[in-house]
Amino acid sequence: QFRNPDGSDSEIGNLHIGIHKTANARPHPNPEGVEPRTVSDGRKPRVWILISDDDTPERILSAAEARGATILWKNHYWAEFNGFNHAFRDPWGNEIVLWGKAGKEPKIPDHYTRE
Repeated sequence: QFRNPDGSDSEIGNLHIGIHKTANARPHPNPEGVEPRTVSDGRKPRVWILISDDDTPERILSAAEARGATILWKNHYWAEFNGFNHAFRDPWGNEIVLWGKAGKEPKIPDHYTRE
């Protein structure tokens, strides 16, 4: 659940994303799926997903990769949004950027790139 300002659970549940292969996008009423079954060329939407406090970028990246995603980068700190970032390209070419809160006084690991 998303948290209320007092830290209690709100009525809003966590959001999740589904990544699947282009050969047969699920869910779909037709078991054979529908076209297109190929990845598009060029720029695609870039979607920012906040990592839930009970999840990790490693788990999400692993699950995405197992479903056909390509890892674009890991372990990057972006000061403008005070966030830890990791990204992958889904089977359609969309860029999914995972964003983790860095906090009021961020402790950026030495192995992270920064901007």
